Amino acid sequence: MNYIYGELITEYLSNYLCFIALSVEVFSIMFIYGLIENVVAVLLVDTVALIGILIVGITKVSLGHSPAFK
Repeated sequence: MNYIYGELITEYLSNYLCFIALSVEVFSIMFIYGLIENVVAVLLVDTVALIGILIVGITKVSLGHSPAFK
């Protein structure tokens, strides 16, 4: 059972790192044009969103609703 959670968390961490890289690129473009000045706000929103998605994923696996892990 712990292997399933480990695999799920690894997948989400990998997606998180890719999402952060994309967010930094978007932030750079927005910073150049003066639309945003603080990268911490962007990274905080990314973190909150992906933690929420992780919680939903773990809940689905716990309840047995995820067909990928059956």
